[in-house]
Amino acid sequence: MTPQIQIIGNKKRRLDDLVREAAGSDLVREVYEEVAGLKKIREKIKEIKKDNLKSEVLDREIVGIGKIKKVVDGFNGGIEHFYEKNGKLYVGGSFEKVGNLELDGKGIVEVDLTTREVKKIVDGFNGWIKHFYEKDGKLYVGGDFKKAGNLKLNGNGIVEVELKYRSKI
Repeated sequence: MTPQIQIIGNKKRRLDDLVREAAGSDLVREVYEEVAGLKKIREKIKEIKKDNLKSEVLDREIVGIGKIKKVVDGFNGGIEHFYEKNGKLYVGGSFEKVGNLELDGKGIVEVDLTTREVKKIVDGFNGWIKHFYEKDGKLYVGGDFKKAGNLKLNGNGIVEVELKYRSKI
């Protein structure tokens, strides 16, 4: 890059010479210190971001995919909703069969993510299960159904299913 030249009177002076002369002034020194301080702040921010990238999932960029593995298959209908809790995958939809497991109507199944064993959680729905949510031992199920077990509904709705647990001890 060619240095800029300023003509003062009869003399041509290089811009860097002018800056060197002005560097003795307090204003230039303050500006220089501010810029140097900003550079240090920017470097610290980059360092923090770099450290966070190592631990924060949200800051990572997906650049490809790895191996794809089967979790469970054999559903004879659509899967509308699923979620994972404590190593178990809970799946609901419009299916009545998963592999060899048959449901009475549509329902929700549990898939053990370690053993891949599938078991029935609740069934008896006459339409699609669109969404469900478990809280405090109760399963709230919503969807496109008018019958849930022996309960008949006046139109589509949400039902509450009390879950019963068995100790593994």
